[in-house]
Amino acid sequence: MKNNNPYYTLSIFMNLDVQRGLFVLYLLQLGITQGQIGILQSFLFFSCVALEIPSGLLADRYGRKHSLILGFLGLFISGIGFLLFSDFIPFAFIFCLFGASIAMGSGADRALLYDNLLAENRTEEYPRIISRARAIGAVSLGLSMLLGGALQEAMSWNCVYIFLRYPNLLEPSWFHS
Repeated sequence: MKNNNPYYTLSIFMNLDVQRGLFVLYLLQLGITQGQIGILQSFLFFSCVALEIPSGLLADRYGRKHSLILGFLGLFISGIGFLLFSDFIPFAFIFCLFGASIAMGSGADRALLYDNLLAENRTEEYPRIISRARAIGAVSLGLSMLLGGALQEAMSWNCVYIFLRYPNLLEPSWFHS
């Protein structure tokens, strides 16, 4: 399988985050204070860091695809949580889930790519593919943030949190490991 497009597609999906540039404004509109938003951000980052190693162990034990799918499912559920709740305590759990979901995908995608390249005796291509995928991911994130602002302006906050959450449930079935 010389085609690297599936990995680039995964990079696009992993960086679709239309709410990234707007979530602070959304939370302020709901009545969450700036101090509480700072605490929520801390929950996000601490859960991400705390679960980085355990999520890697889970990916090694149960498979990288399963880790990615679990991460995408967590992102989907946290997106739904933004629609359902408006108080600090539920958002504390949502941000912890969001951080855990990021940790589940962190590294699993690159390890899955490396495993596939190793199986095809193409490991020397890894740095080039990773570099290109990161660039594609950065463009995807930038465009999705722009889209998030446009969706909120033209439609509603709910549209921002519904849009593009469904693709996160797609199984990256193009990988054979």
